[in-house]
Amino acid sequence: NPINCLIDSDGTEDDRHRGIWFHSGETSASVVEGITIEDGYHFGGGAILCEGGASPTFRNVVFYKNRVSAVRCEGGTPDFLDCTFRDNLASGLIWDGGSSVSLVRCLVMQNYSDYSGAGVSNLSSSLLLQDCVFLGSGAVFSGAAVECYTFAESTQRANVAATRCQFLDNTAGYHGGAIDCTKSDFQFTDCVFAGNACGINGGAFECHFESAGKMSNCVLYG
Repeated sequence: NPINCLIDSDGTEDDRHRGIWFHSGETSASVVEGITIEDGYHFGGGAILCEGGASPTFRNVVFYKNRVSAVRCEGGTPDFLDCTFRDNLASGLIWDGGSSVSLVRCLVMQNYSDYSGAGVSNLSSSLLLQDCVFLGSGAVFSGAAVECYTFAESTQRANVAATRCQFLDNTAGYHGGAIDCTKSDFQFTDCVFAGNACGINGGAFECHFESAGKMSNCVLYG
């Protein structure tokens, strides 16, 4: 039970700590389940860092009040099932370098970034979302729920595929209140966008700089 089982990393800018570090090619057989990881502070994953192709499974894990992102994945194919990302700073999740990450039945809420991608920042990687809710996150620049961005030097384009997801009441200062895709591919199916806002372009969604994709049977409201 994540209410009763807690890793409190008690990290600060001057005294950095994270919850768990995967770095030896761990597979999906490495499972983190039924805990809360909070108050981590570390560049590249205050709660979790996955690198070296590590691909663990996270099930019913709460990531709460971690800073400089809750989770960072560099390569690998980790899976997040029934997890909650709440009140994290910089980002709930960041992945880059050819990662392929899936979120299923996850709640991503009230995260904040002073740049982009408060909920998820997907950099030159693949993101699969299924039956997730993105609620009430804020970003100073763009993509408060999800940012997809392809680096100029990358050989892999960032891409996102979302099915039966809800993007509600997310706010960005400039572009893409919920979603911002830059040089990325996207597919949204049976999704709901409601109550999202931004300062300039794309209250719900902005697609620009050679991005391309498809939205099917989606609702965009308010």
